[in-house]
Amino acid sequence: MAKILNGHFGSYQGKLGAVTGFKRRGIFYIRQSITHNGSNTKAQAIQRKLFSAVSHVFSKFANVAAIGFGKAAAPGQTAMNALVAANYATVDPDSLEPNFDKVFVARGSYKNVEQATIANEDPGRITAAWKIDEGDPMISGEDMVYLFLYEPTTNTSTLQSVKRQAEELVCGYPAPWAGKTARAWIFTVSRLSGKVSDSMALGRVSCE
Repeated sequence: MAKILNGHFGSYQGKLGAVTGFKRRGIFYIRQSITHNGSNTKAQAIQRKLFSAVSHVFSKFANVAAIGFGKAAAPGQTAMNALVAANYATVDPDSLEPNFDKVFVARGSYKNVEQATIANEDPGRITAAWKIDEGDPMISGEDMVYLFLYEPTTNTSTLQSVKRQAEELVCGYPAPWAGKTARAWIFTVSRLSGKVSDSMALGRVSCE
C-alpha cells in the first residue's frame, strides 16, 4: 500500500485497473485491488452442503439450546451457536445426517439422572423414567429434569420437564408424529446452582 503525497494521482479515490485509491484520516492511499476468482472447489461445495444440513436439523433445537447450552457458550457466543459447534462433527459428510446417539443437547458438569429409560407404554404418550439417589448430598429432588424429543422426518421437536424426585415424566407428542419414530435425550439442571448436566441420548422411541 502506498501513500499519495502529490503528483499525477492527486486525491483519487476508487478503483482504477489493478489499483484502488482511498482516503484514511485525511491522507490518500493506493493499494492493489483484490480480485476474487469465484472458485468453487469440491471441498467448498461439501462444506456448504454440510453447513446447510447442520443448520436445517439443529434449527429445531433452539428451545433446548437456551437451557442446555446457556452456560456452555463462550463469551459473545449464543447458546444455539454453542450447540451447533458441539455437534457439527456428528453429521456424516456423505449422508448429511447426524449420528443422534452422539448428539448433545446439553453440556455441563452436574450429575444427570440415573438408569434413564424411554418407552411408549400408552397410545399417544411417551414415558421417561429414572432413579434418584437420595443419599447423594450433591443433588436435590427439586432439580429439574428435561426430556427433549425430536422427530427427524417432520423436523419438529418438543421439550418437557418435571422435578427429579418425580422419577417419571409422561408427555404427549404432536399429532403428525403418529406412526413415526422420535429421538430422545434427557438432562438435569440444578435447582440451587443452575448447573447443567451432560445430556444422555435415550435412543429411538416409537410414536404409536
